[in-house]
Amino acid sequence: MTGTLYIVGMGPGDLQLMTPIATRILGQVHVVIGYHGYLQLLKSVLDPQRQIIVARELSQEVDRAAIAVQYAVDGYDVAVVSSGDAGIYGMAGVIFEYLSQRDPINPPPIEMIPGISAVQAAAARVGAPLMHDFAVLSLSDLMTPWNTIRQRLEHAAQGDFVMALYNPRSAKRQHQIEEARDIFLRYRSPKTPAAIVRNVSRADESVVLTDLEHLLTHPIDMFSLVLIGNSQTFVWQERLITPRGYYSSPDLRVLILGGTIEGRQVAERLAARRIPVTLSYQNAPSSHHWPIGVDVHYGSFDYHSLVEFIQQHRVNYIVDAAHPDAQIIHQLAKTVSETLHVDYVRYVRTSSLPEHSLISFVKSHEDAAKIAATMSGTVLLMVGSKFLDVYAQFLLPRPQVNPVIRILPKSSSIHKAETLGFAPQQIIAMVGPFSQSVNGALYDQFHPQLVVTKAGSYDLSDKVQPALDRGIPVVVVRRALELGESEEVGEDRVYSLDALEQRILSKMLVQPPHTPIPTETKKS
Repeated sequence: MTGTLYIVGMGPGDLQLMTPIATRILGQVHVVIGYHGYLQLLKSVLDPQRQIIVARELSQEVDRAAIAVQYAVDGYDVAVVSSGDAGIYGMAGVIFEYLSQRDPINPPPIEMIPGISAVQAAAARVGAPLMHDFAVLSLSDLMTPWNTIRQRLEHAAQGDFVMALYNPRSAKRQHQIEEARDIFLRYRSPKTPAAIVRNVSRADESVVLTDLEHLLTHPIDMFSLVLIGNSQTFVWQERLITPRGYYSSPDLRVLILGGTIEGRQVAERLAARRIPVTLSYQNAPSSHHWPIGVDVHYGSFDYHSLVEFIQQHRVNYIVDAAHPDAQIIHQLAKTVSETLHVDYVRYVRTSSLPEHSLISFVKSHEDAAKIAATMSGTVLLMVGSKFLDVYAQFLLPRPQVNPVIRILPKSSSIHKAETLGFAPQQIIAMVGPFSQSVNGALYDQFHPQLVVTKAGSYDLSDKVQPALDRGIPVVVVRRALELGESEEVGEDRVYSLDALEQRILSKMLVQPPHTPIPTETKKS
């Protein structure tokens, strides 16, 4: 008579998490076969005086299957152990495949004993991240071609599944987790909550809560399991929570006013969270690939057209991300939001520069032009075209000053500069923002004695730092907001993209704002 072959899931490691039936089976069989590391964890359950204990190394799974089948055919009751659940990346499939290829006439009776999987145990450690649809994937390409794994990652990320990654990294495999993270960043916010659980339920267990952006800054190895939330996953009291949908959320469409870089960035963040968003430009931008969920509107708004647009498209949140100097649209958006009782928030671009003897701050473009008029040589003006008439008035009549302006390559801007009297060799038409190296090359070419720019520029520091490196003095025209002349800090203003994203998400009942995610490792 043949014996029974038991395929036993022993759980993630802590014997208290092993099921009672698994404990009973392991205590009564004649032969126990498994990876030697797992057998060490089971020492208190096994009886080497009575049982045959067969230990094998990793990568010897087929050998374990063959030995187990042979013992069962010879009449022994055999238990083959796997960590977690034997049917999830475990020995169950190996044994069944072995038997299907060997095709014995009288295969031994087989019983599957389920166990708590590592993904279940890891999820329990960090909260409730698997409350909605999720995918489990191994990043090991020993058995599966990397191209196949990459394709599955792409579809899982695009499908907004919560992701659990087994075998994320080893000494020989470093790039897989990096590529996986990059794939998910194409579809999800960098602030998407994530967790790294190492040696779950074992003596040296560690748990790290982080986000997608900072995932790779923490140690990850073969003993780690990585969890990545979906677009709705949030953090509450150091727990990852993925909403199931029990708490209804109102329809939400966000209108972002302004074609600034920050406006585009927050539009992409919201789209990654599956929030409908419309990004409004006054003029059509250059070709840009927008993610699913971002609608783009071109053209200016007045009061009536903005009211009509909001009512027609059922907008219930206005994000004012227009240029800092666009006072008309700021006032218009605020007025319409109050009229229609639509939530409103304004993103305020802050100016942060180091204290330096070469940097001077002034209150107006007229003050900046007066300083520039005292110079002898080239003055590089990076202030846009709106205030060119002020600089033309003070600088063009002075032959010792050579004002060179950098403006957008638009016919209206160039025509204005020429009409004011700027010569072609005094006009640089370029589209920014520019890196420090590009600005530095510009300074090296024109050798300015002074650089004039304005606060509120997205790339302000990239303009100023190359000038300081070359010993060129810089005049910065402050904005009225910074001077406290027209506006004060209020509850309808935010000063970072993270704060802006959280403000919007806080309006969704199923998506409370993220609490700060601790990045340190906590032992449990």
